[in-house]
Amino acid sequence: MQTFIENGIILGIKQIMNFKEIIQFAVENNFQELFLTVGSKPSLRIHKEIIEIENLAVLNSVMIENLLLEIISENQLNTIKEKEHLNFHYKISDLCDLKVFISFSKNHSFVKITNLNQSNLNISELNLTEKTNKIIEEKSGLFIISGEKFDGKTSTLRALIEQINKDENKQVICILQDEELIKVHNQNSIIINSTLEEIQSISPDILVIDNLNTIQELIVINELLNEGKKIITSIYAHSVIQTIQNICNIDTILGKKILGQHLKMIINMEVHKSKADQKLYPLSEIFILEQENSKMIQELDYSQIQNHIETGKNQGMHTKKQDITALQNLGLI
Repeated sequence: MQTFIENGIILGIKQIMNFKEIIQFAVENNFQELFLTVGSKPSLRIHKEIIEIENLAVLNSVMIENLLLEIISENQLNTIKEKEHLNFHYKISDLCDLKVFISFSKNHSFVKITNLNQSNLNISELNLTEKTNKIIEEKSGLFIISGEKFDGKTSTLRALIEQINKDENKQVICILQDEELIKVHNQNSIIINSTLEEIQSISPDILVIDNLNTIQELIVINELLNEGKKIITSIYAHSVIQTIQNICNIDTILGKKILGQHLKMIINMEVHKSKADQKLYPLSEIFILEQENSKMIQELDYSQIQNHIETGKNQGMHTKKQDITALQNLGLI
């Protein structure tokens, strides 16, 4: 099915009549979220853009109900209306796993469907810097991938684990995530989706956390790092400086201790869509910390940290401005 995007609208599709066809189309377009809401056409979030599906009618509450009745019973729908909202998982065999959020009230009907099976891209397909190999090759230390929502943090974690999994030296890898977005097939290493409570007993060689945000996670990270293990984590932040600030905001003393003693790299990402070829390119800010420079972290000297990034080209550091300049030179901006 051929499609293209113009002015925020997906064009060139036939009239879609049922839930499965809408999902099939969404999967073909590598969607992250599908929205069904009264007064709008069905819309897809593809990376950071919300895009209407052309040729479909503007939805009303009856149309949304009819679509939902393809995946739930009428009794279940009545229960949802009574409670006004519901979260559940739904699997379409050989197509995708979905997380479905339904909100019904007297004033509105709204459905958000999240794709739990987004395309698995490898390191080269993500256009990541060669310095990313440091995360794969190093056997210990703390590595952080930061960015805002839909900037590719989870996709990067998935690609890193896929690459580590190909290594001949098998390892025990624990993954802590809210949803099972990180999946690895044909496992060479032992890869476990674990709870925080299980991680200490398993004592994995590598711990991967998708979205670090609690003091309990920091405590476990500190214990494993002190044992010489490797931690790869993502966290919401729009820069390297904010990444450090957000970790220290969880717990200042423990955050500074972990970062000062164990941090090896922060990659802050921002996905840019080129108007020239409509492809996505990551803009990244890379901070590499050597132990002799750890004092700047322990003192939270942000001006020194930023200067370290801007002048550290020979060590593999760079800023987003340098990536923007490179894309401009290629005619992609």
